[in-house]
Amino acid sequence: NHFPKFLACGLNIRREVSVESLMPGAGHLLLTLAGGEKIRARQVVLATSGTETERLLEPIEGVAAEVGATHRLLTMLGNLPCLTVMAVYGSEARSPAWDILYPDDSKLLHLVANDTRKRDDQGPVTLVLQAHALWSRIHLDTEVETWTRALLAEASMRLGDWVNRPTGVRSHRWRYARADAGSELSQPVLIDLPGGARLGVTGEVFAPGGGVEAAWASGRKIVTRMLETKGCVA
Repeated sequence: NHFPKFLACGLNIRREVSVESLMPGAGHLLLTLAGGEKIRARQVVLATSGTETERLLEPIEGVAAEVGATHRLLTMLGNLPCLTVMAVYGSEARSPAWDILYPDDSKLLHLVANDTRKRDDQGPVTLVLQAHALWSRIHLDTEVETWTRALLAEASMRLGDWVNRPTGVRSHRWRYARADAGSELSQPVLIDLPGGARLGVTGEVFAPGGGVEAAWASGRKIVTRMLETKGCVA
């Protein structure tokens, strides 16, 4: 997460805040946060998963034809979950010589990423374990300790018993990890709403290829459009 932290320098970022609703007003959009706080903004960009964006657009799809069309389109696109475990190991562990391992014979484990090799100073051995989308969907709502142990055990069968003995673990239930293959669109959506407010809809699904690269590309594209079109406040 060092890269997004660098991009966020100097910006007013509020993390882990849930937006419950989005309603157009006279020249602004009104965001209602969990807890009841309200925020007004002339321009709003939704850069979440297709499923989460769909939830926010559904109550306002009648405001403009473009909003309704975008909402209906998102209802047809899929998202894949991914249960993920990040594990750190002690000094007895040795970093594998590879960057990413795809265990093709596993019905549980999609990949093992050797996160250690991303850093110049190496540091402690760090592995990222990602489960297959189908296995993740089946176990999405089970206890985190249960699927964490299962992923570590599966990886240890391929790498050695040491994988089952991490010094630290962080598990993440990634409900909307990536767009379903073939669901990607060509570009983000920028909508001029009645009253003067503008709504941007972007994210991984709004660029070809999927993944973080698509999210980055679609984000840059919509910002460029907002800066180049009339009425934008930079």
